[in-house]
Amino acid sequence: MVIERNWDDAIHLKPKFFENFWVQRLKNKRDILVICGLGWDPRMTTLLSTLKNFGGFGLRDLHLVIYRPSPSFTSSHKKFIDKNFEELEKIVEKWMVKREIEIKTRKEDNRYGGDARISKFYTQYDISQYTDILVDISALPKSLYFPLLLVLVEKCKRIDRRINLYVIACQDVDIDSQITESIDDTRLLKGFEGKLRRVSRQKIPTIWSPILASNNSIALGKLFDYLHPKDIYPVLPFPSFNPRADDDLLIEYQSIFVDEWDLNPLNIIYAAEDDPLDIYRSLLTLYHQQMETLKPLGGISMVFSCLSSKISSIGAFMAAYEKKVAVAHPIGHHKLKVNKMDDYWSKSRRTRYKENLHSIWLTGEPYE
Repeated sequence: MVIERNWDDAIHLKPKFFENFWVQRLKNKRDILVICGLGWDPRMTTLLSTLKNFGGFGLRDLHLVIYRPSPSFTSSHKKFIDKNFEELEKIVEKWMVKREIEIKTRKEDNRYGGDARISKFYTQYDISQYTDILVDISALPKSLYFPLLLVLVEKCKRIDRRINLYVIACQDVDIDSQITESIDDTRLLKGFEGKLRRVSRQKIPTIWSPILASNNSIALGKLFDYLHPKDIYPVLPFPSFNPRADDDLLIEYQSIFVDEWDLNPLNIIYAAEDDPLDIYRSLLTLYHQQMETLKPLGGISMVFSCLSSKISSIGAFMAAYEKKVAVAHPIGHHKLKVNKMDDYWSKSRRTRYKENLHSIWLTGEPYE
């Protein structure tokens, strides 16, 4: 079976290549837009402070996405959000033109609406003045950056294929393992409804592939009840920073896999933790295998759920975008489990963050 992949030759700049690439690229005039979120994550300003040190000339615009349920909402992590904001102000002063993009994530009836609102804003926003757009997802939730990337990829392809779009993520396994998320509701993200919103889908089997990290038992239960999948193909990290990560997850989710799902062990997929392109290729292989197998039944309705690191989620986005696969996501509030949150803003930690920046090139010059 020959599998065609639009991003088969996508450029993933891992940390050891990140600095050299951007230093060389910025020697020529580049008109840059950076889009990032205002949040408590200590990695929020890593890209901006790193990029500033690389120099260069041309437009330097920043969109700071401020997302909250309502204008009066006050986060329990306000101290760290303010800390990040103050740091950002110092970085961009006399360097970038900052614009604050307010995204109210809840509607009047308390249903989630952040994905629709960020989609609407960037659908209407003119990006033609930029040569390079960098979407920093370090402090953005998946429920916002999935629809944001969808709109930007579409616009770059339609308006000007020379616009270079990158998604940037700072990987820190320690922080990611400490983040937990409350589950307020579960839904399909804007632009990623796939076949699940069609009336005829009742006759098509739903195949679900959750990309997993730890601490997601509640989310898995709610997603399962929401989707009622015919079959499940979990994706576990291997190889990974922690050599036992996949074994630990098998132990953590054993009762769910065995007692609740009666999961066939052969359904488990393994993909590299720090390589979104491995996730991308693995999910596309699964998609084509299932389409081929279930073609006599009218095909499949496939769904991805990204309960993993942001690095992994980029690969899931790419596969979902390419095959118009649905993405079901639990919506909630993120928080760190640890008590000493200040440690994550230490000088040594910040240095480590700068050494772990990943850049995935989604549109532009390599694809003309």
